Amino acid sequence: MSLFPRRWHSFDSKLPLLASGLVLVTALTLVATAYYRVERALLATAEQRLVSTGRTTARLLVRPGLRREPGGSAVYLPLVTFLQDGRGRDLALQVLRSGQVTGENKAYAALLDARGRVVLEHRRDSFPAPRWPERAIALRHVRGDSTTIGPFEPYGAGAGYSRVRPLRAVGDTTLLGYFVAAYPFGSATAQEFRDIVGGGVSLRVGRRGSGVWTDLERVVPEPLMTGGTAGTEGLHVRSDTMTVVTPLPGTDLLVWLAQPVSGVLSPVRSMLWNAIPIGLGIAVLGALLMWRMARNITRPLAQLTDVAEGVARDSHSMPQTDEMPAAIKNGDEITRLRFAVERMSDRVAERQALEAQLRQSQKMEAIGRLAGGVAHDFNNLLTAIRSYADLMLEDMPPYDPKRADMMEIRRAAERAATLTAQLLAFGRKSFLQPRVIDTREVLLDLHAMLRRLMIEDVTLEVAVPEDLWPVKADRGQLEQVIVNLAVNGRDAMPSGGVLAIRAENLVVPAAVDTGHGVVTPGEYVAIHVTDTGSGMDATTQNRVFEPFFTTKAVGQGTGLGLATVHGIVAQSGGVIAVHSELQRGSTFTVYLPRAEAAVPPDESGGRVAETPGGNETILVVEDEGSVRALARRVLVRAGFRVLEAPSPSEALRLAQDHASEIRLVLSDVVMPEMSGPALAERLGALIPNARILFVSGYASDEVMSRGLGTPDLDLLQKPFSAQQLVERVREAIDR
Repeated sequence: MSLFPRRWHSFDSKLPLLASGLVLVTALTLVATAYYRVERALLATAEQRLVSTGRTTARLLVRPGLRREPGGSAVYLPLVTFLQDGRGRDLALQVLRSGQVTGENKAYAALLDARGRVVLEHRRDSFPAPRWPERAIALRHVRGDSTTIGPFEPYGAGAGYSRVRPLRAVGDTTLLGYFVAAYPFGSATAQEFRDIVGGGVSLRVGRRGSGVWTDLERVVPEPLMTGGTAGTEGLHVRSDTMTVVTPLPGTDLLVWLAQPVSGVLSPVRSMLWNAIPIGLGIAVLGALLMWRMARNITRPLAQLTDVAEGVARDSHSMPQTDEMPAAIKNGDEITRLRFAVERMSDRVAERQALEAQLRQSQKMEAIGRLAGGVAHDFNNLLTAIRSYADLMLEDMPPYDPKRADMMEIRRAAERAATLTAQLLAFGRKSFLQPRVIDTREVLLDLHAMLRRLMIEDVTLEVAVPEDLWPVKADRGQLEQVIVNLAVNGRDAMPSGGVLAIRAENLVVPAAVDTGHGVVTPGEYVAIHVTDTGSGMDATTQNRVFEPFFTTKAVGQGTGLGLATVHGIVAQSGGVIAVHSELQRGSTFTVYLPRAEAAVPPDESGGRVAETPGGNETILVVEDEGSVRALARRVLVRAGFRVLEAPSPSEALRLAQDHASEIRLVLSDVVMPEMSGPALAERLGALIPNARILFVSGYASDEVMSRGLGTPDLDLLQKPFSAQQLVERVREAIDR
């Protein structure tokens, strides 16, 4: 069960809510982005300022005389003179006290001999002597003629640094002694540097690892060094603090500056808090406007969805609301509209498929009716042509030169009869005589004939398992199916190839749509006819079983071969499928249902043995004069006595007059006054012991509609030969 009412699943509610939320999120995103960019800009500016301040502070710290000597080397001359000969003590002491050499802010000045011992000394306010100069001289850290600046050292409550300069004789390099001066950092100096670095910035000076650092006013602990070494410069930014480490030029001292990030960002944060109410007001106003605009869009969409669902329900393709899937029933308008359109689309596709099937069936029905009508008249003509040709051949001696002409006439009639049979087969109107047959035997018997049909560069391969199931079909029609498929495969390989015929037992668990029929679940004998020819595209495969459709050149095909195959297979209760690819050959598969009954022992598929004629009386009922005359002549030549009736009424009269003589009635099925089966029923009362043999040139459905649908009635299909007529008459009388 859904946690929300259906109205909140509706697109009419979700889209405005989504659009409004999008406006709010966009506004908040813009504010956050602007704040982030301003914050980054402020931090970048603060970082640059801190680095610049560090460099400026370092330069100022060394400016009070750490590198530059006031007055040059001449100011040290009284000190050098005193060290050379001991003269000018007062003058030397005056130099130490004055700021000419040591600077005004000195707290200690001394003159040392070459061994580092104090010779003269000046202190201010009992300022202690620095310890570093003595160690530096003893360790020979003071070299050359330049001034060496020492580390920061504690001096009482404060801190300071010292410097040492070697003194040499004028015009000589002999070391005479050293000049030492110490400078404390006081409150005035510290305030001066605070003004430079600005408020909120911490300043410390010292040497890494020395433990003595100063804020220029007192000794402080060594700061936490996150980077930078002596002689290097580094900026380090953490989440709460920015620090910069700058080396003092010419020394191993470091200047450390630190500034809290909160102090840098406090202006922009203050501005943000002041702007939030205004931004929220604008965002809410935009969300309300977007809500209204979205509702103007979604309301027609909801109405369209309702209309589409109503149309789908009227077409019986839309389930009721309670029967819908939960995802659809609780979905928005887009989901429901898509579902309704899909159902309507399925319905339209189904109707189009049904219409296509109807058109196809109507086309097949029309062609079938045409074939049936043509077959009746054409079969009557062919019956006369074939039978009279047989009679003339019997009367001609073997050496007669006209015998060859008659043989050609007979063969032409046989080909015409085959064409008529094909017309009936593709219209599913041929009269089949299905029997349970051995499928393996049929395929093996066809092997020799098919080999003669193949050209020399076509290899024929036939693979049939020994346990192949039997099927119920007309053996002659099944043979025609295999032959037509084989010939079609041969014609598809003008340059030679392989034609393979393979059969197998197949169990179909679920229905399979082949595109030309549906194979329902069951047991089938599948016969595959495969060639390695040129193959077919999808369009050709869709039309391959259409009557008169052919891809062969004009005069090389009638377009009835595969249509005949389709008609025979369908009439036998089977399905045919085709699979083909261009330049990779084609495979036709015939699915025939398995026959449950066993193959009759006498089933051989051979011809009926020749049977002699007789002297019985036969009543011939045929409205077609040529066929009636032919039947009379053939039967009389065979020794029978013939009574002719051009109509059913005449047949009834003759039957009444010759009731005791008539042994067989040879009757057409379709006649003007009444049908053949109706006539047979009337004659049954007059000549109950007479046999009935029907002949017809019509299609099977027409024959069935005339009442010839029981297996007890015999039927001889036109066209027939004289020999076939005599054989079937003799067989019917003797039954």
